[in-house]
Amino acid sequence: MAQEYTNEEGSTGTYNEDGSGSYTGTDGSTQTWDADGNGSYTSSDGSSGSYSADGSSSYTDADGNTTAYDAEGNMSESQEMAGGDSLDGAFGDDTAGGDMPLAADDPMGAALDDSAAQSDASGTPAGGGQESDTLADLEQPVDDGTPKEEEDDQSGAVG
Repeated sequence: MAQEYTNEEGSTGTYNEDGSGSYTGTDGSTQTWDADGNGSYTSSDGSSGSYSADGSSSYTDADGNTTAYDAEGNMSESQEMAGGDSLDGAFGDDTAGGDMPLAADDPMGAALDDSAAQSDASGTPAGGGQESDTLADLEQPVDDGTPKEEEDDQSGAVG
């Protein structure tokens, strides 16, 4: 016989005699599981996942990015690129998709930027302009097409 419940927050669930059950949260999230230890869930933000008794599982966030683990714990990931915005905000809250100034409390980031700037500056000529092209500066002989003395006909033909 199934046992149903409602907690003080209003979430509901069912426990079945075989160990399976279901849950529905007040925020719209849901979860179901079977007697063997397999289950699935959907969160109110649109993310979802599943798990198996063998230890494998998968999780898909609201943007469609999926992370999965097999029974041995090996992870695989995929990204939904619809609209190209899947990674917006993934690094440093870069929701605009461009370069943003460093946070004031990011000393490591500032040190890396300073180091990169010094490295870039060390390769720049002292005047800040273009370096001369050493190969172009070499005097190249111009071939006017007339044979030079050492280039006389040496084909051996008798003329």
